[in-house]
Amino acid sequence: MSANPSQQSQYSQELRIASNGKHTLDYVLGAFYFYQTIDTQGLQVQGSAASAFLLNPTSAGGRNPATLNGLTARNTIGFTNTSAALFGKLTWNVSDRLQIVPGLRLNYDKKKGDYVSVVTNGTGTALTADQRGVLAPQSYQPDFDNWNLSGDITAAYTVTSDIHAYATYARSYKSGGINLSGLPLDGASNPILSAATVKPEKVNHYELGLKTQLADRRITLNLAAFWTEISDYQATVTNGQLGVLRGYLANAGKVRTRGLEFDLGLPPVVAVQRLCQRRLYRCEIRKVRRCAMPAGAVRRHDRDRRPDAQRARDRRRDQPAELRHFRATPARRVEMGVLLWRGI
Repeated sequence: MSANPSQQSQYSQELRIASNGKHTLDYVLGAFYFYQTIDTQGLQVQGSAASAFLLNPTSAGGRNPATLNGLTARNTIGFTNTSAALFGKLTWNVSDRLQIVPGLRLNYDKKKGDYVSVVTNGTGTALTADQRGVLAPQSYQPDFDNWNLSGDITAAYTVTSDIHAYATYARSYKSGGINLSGLPLDGASNPILSAATVKPEKVNHYELGLKTQLADRRITLNLAAFWTEISDYQATVTNGQLGVLRGYLANAGKVRTRGLEFDLGLPPVVAVQRLCQRRLYRCEIRKVRRCAMPAGAVRRHDRDRRPDAQRARDRRRDQPAELRHFRATPARRVEMGVLLWRGI
C-alpha cells in the first residue's frame, strides 16, 4: 500500500514592454518571477507477499512471508522552487527583406528540499539487511542554485513574397534540480548523497530553413535542417537493487541530434486537405557518464544473453510496421533515428 498526499502553492508574474513593430529597431523587454512550495506526506507499507516479489526467491528471506510483512516507510518531503529572469529581444529591420533578431535571457534558479524517511518493521526491532535493501531510512537536504545566460540569434530573409529563408543559432538551458523521491543506495545500503542534485543541461542548436508557397499560394512547402548538441543530458536512471525499481534524475553525458524535415501542404480535395510530412532524424549518444549503480543492480546487457542475431531479429520484430522496410547502412546504423512517411 502506498499514498502520497501533497499540498502545493505557487505564484508567478511576468511583465513585458514592447515597441509597436514599426521601427528600424523594435524590441521586447521583460521580467519573470516564479515561486512554488510543495509539501508531501508519503506512506508505503509492505504486505506478506512482498518477500516473494522483492527479494531473491531462493534465499531464506525471500521464502519467508514475514521478512517484509509490515515494513513501513513514512516520508516527509518539503520542496521550495524559486525562479527569476530578465529577458529581451531586438528586431533589426535592416531592409524590407532582411531582419536580424538577437535575444538574451538572464535566469536564476534556486531549489531547496528536505527528505526524511522513517522506516519501521512489523516487529519493532532493528531493520535487517533484507529490509534495508527494500526500504532504507534516509534523511538529506539537497540545495541547488544557478545563474545562467542563454540567447539566440536569427537572420531572416524574404527572397520573394512567397519564399522566406532563415538561419538560427540558439544557446539554451534546462534548469538543474534535486531528487526528492529517495536516493540510490551504496553497497552498505546507505544513500548516495552525490545523486541528490542534478546539473543543468546546456544546448547548442543550429537550424537552416525555407518556407515557401507555390502555385499561387495553393501549395505550401517548408524545408528545415537542424543540428543540436546537448551536454550534461538529464536522464531518468532506474535503481534495480534487489528488485526494487526506483527512478531518479541524473546527468548521463552528451547527446547529439540532427535531421532534415519537410512539410508539404496541398489544396483541399473534396473538403479534405492532405498534408504530407517526411522527416529524417539521426540521434547519437556522444558520451555517457557512469551514473551511480548500487550494489546488486543488474545491468541490461548482463541480463540479455541472447545471441546477436536473435537480438537483431527481436528488435526488428518489435519495430512499428511502418519502419520495418527501412535498412540503415553500416555507417548510419549507430543510434539511427526515424525515417517516416505519413499521409493525413
